[in-house]
Amino acid sequence: MKKYIIAAFLAVLFAGCSYKGVNVVFEPYQGKKYSVSGSYGLNVADEREFKTRIGVIKAADGSLADITSAQELADIFKNAIQNALIAKGMENFDIDVRIEEFFIEYDKKRLTGENIFGSAKITLYVKRGPKSVTKVIKIHESKWISPVGSAKKIRDFAQEILDLSLKSLIKSIAEANKELVQ
Repeated sequence: MKKYIIAAFLAVLFAGCSYKGVNVVFEPYQGKKYSVSGSYGLNVADEREFKTRIGVIKAADGSLADITSAQELADIFKNAIQNALIAKGMENFDIDVRIEEFFIEYDKKRLTGENIFGSAKITLYVKRGPKSVTKVIKIHESKWISPVGSAKKIRDFAQEILDLSLKSLIKSIAEANKELVQ
């Protein structure tokens, strides 16, 4: 009987200690604004299979919990681009953004060294008349975070990856616009 009580106690203890998922609410992008020559048409598509899942948490027992986003990434990217680009001029150009990867992985088993990893891959197509520019933006970051208060640290890291992605993307749009004007 004593074995069953101890087994039940341990089962409850470990079930209560299993890691829950984290939901991330991203802050709006507050980066540099760029003037672009002409007005633009904008299309942003999230090509990832699971649109709201942005990562996983690997618990010490091998179980997984999702890291999710409260917002659609395509909407976040579109709003950031619209707020960062100041259109000047009459000539139109088209911007097509494809979010191919955006993923955070937190490994709770790693107590030393890097234990959180983030990556993003965005393909950008900018077209003006018969000319076009294609750029691929890749972000890979990792660091160690303390397990204490890790939910907030996971959210902060996801925000860092998003901000790096948007900063690189918006700068690439401005550079592509300049290339196409010349």
